[in-house]
Amino acid sequence: MGLIFSRNLFILLPVLWCLMVTPGLAAPPDEEALKAAYTLNFPKFIEWSNSPQNSLQICLVGDTRVTKLLNDAAGSDIAGRTLKTRRVQLPGQVEGCHVLYIAELEANRLRRSLAALAESPILTVSDLPGFVSAGGMIGLIRDGSRLRFEIDLKPMRRVGLLAEAKLIRLAVRVYYGGAVDRNPQ
Repeated sequence: MGLIFSRNLFILLPVLWCLMVTPGLAAPPDEEALKAAYTLNFPKFIEWSNSPQNSLQICLVGDTRVTKLLNDAAGSDIAGRTLKTRRVQLPGQVEGCHVLYIAELEANRLRRSLAALAESPILTVSDLPGFVSAGGMIGLIRDGSRLRFEIDLKPMRRVGLLAEAKLIRLAVRVYYGGAVDRNPQ
């Protein structure tokens, strides 16, 4: 048994190595797909005080490739809950949303919308520049050639959302109401 396993592993390793180093065979995911994947995974590390039961609703603002990818994920399983998506207009139409992904919004309207949502238990996520400083909870940012995220715990705690320690450790910057709580760089 051990000899057969070793022989198969010996044959398989060079094949795997060729697949890893051969350009074009396994293209890395593009940035928009990564943004969608991050957004779909954040709820796995968030505890809601009024926990979503059977479904998780992600509401979408804007019409970008990221929002299309998120919309296409409807029906999938996210942490044991069925994913539902819908497009919304801000500042209204957010009742029933657990996560709000904002892809497009003018800066002044963004600040006003986030202020209007300040007491709602909705996890706000965006890739817009300055999102966290405008009052958002999780901002997707470029860090050199990598896609990372920053998180502000104060607005999350204010509405009863609790980020697991694992998520906080992965953030490139952690804020508590605008002040940097942790910056690993």
